[in-house]
Amino acid sequence: MSRPPPVGFELSFQLSRPELSRAIRDISVSRFGKLWYVLCFLAVFFSASAIFFLIANIRGATERTPVNIFLCWLFLPVFMLYLYFVAPYVGARSSRKQSANLRDTMRYTISDEGVEQDCATARGEFQWATYLKAQETPDFFLLYVRRTMAHPIPKRAFASAEEISQFREMLRRHVKKVSLRG
Repeated sequence: MSRPPPVGFELSFQLSRPELSRAIRDISVSRFGKLWYVLCFLAVFFSASAIFFLIANIRGATERTPVNIFLCWLFLPVFMLYLYFVAPYVGARSSRKQSANLRDTMRYTISDEGVEQDCATARGEFQWATYLKAQETPDFFLLYVRRTMAHPIPKRAFASAEEISQFREMLRRHVKKVSLRG
């Protein structure tokens, strides 16, 4: 069986704060999967229930009132929205402030030999074996170097849909665990 012809990509991009926020959210959610949502729901629900019923008991209420139950259920969606939207935004803002690499243009050279990354203050070469997992989201390819750390590559950095397809095939050939959309 013959090998496919070598394919290489020269990508250059700068991550905006909203893009970095989406990437952080995607990485956080994928780390725990659906279990993350269940655990957050249970923790917040029981914590909020305990707090609101404690407050009601301090005030002298001896039974669960509809207002206490309503406040408990109101707290849950607000907290979940915070975890999904606000926390990644705050993390992205802080990360961009602290790292010139996230503010400036990043350059990636990707080939069958591996991935070269060139940023404002760093340059690195990664063999494909470095990547534990590759995941595709609607906006990014996430190349995981650790379970909780990934290099986000925006799809907009590719010149065409054909290049994106070729990159998917490259990921399938070189990364053991892939979760791709196409």
